[in-house]
Amino acid sequence: LGQGAFGAVYLARDPHLDREIAIKLARSGLLARKSDVRRFQTEAKSAAKLRHPHIVPVYEYGQVEGLNYIA
Repeated sequence: LGQGAFGAVYLARDPHLDREIAIKLARSGLLARKSDVRRFQTEAKSAAKLRHPHIVPVYEYGQVEGLNYIA
């Protein structure tokens, strides 16, 4: 769906709820430092507080196999 300086956003399917979602993945290798991981987590927390019809809500932040994501 798009790319930025910190990662890329993809259209994906949530198999548990059977719906389309947007998932932001941090660029590989970019989050090698703990400060970068905290920055990505802070972005997730800040975005999760936003409520607007033109902003996709944040449902989850996590890490799988060393890859950080926001869904």
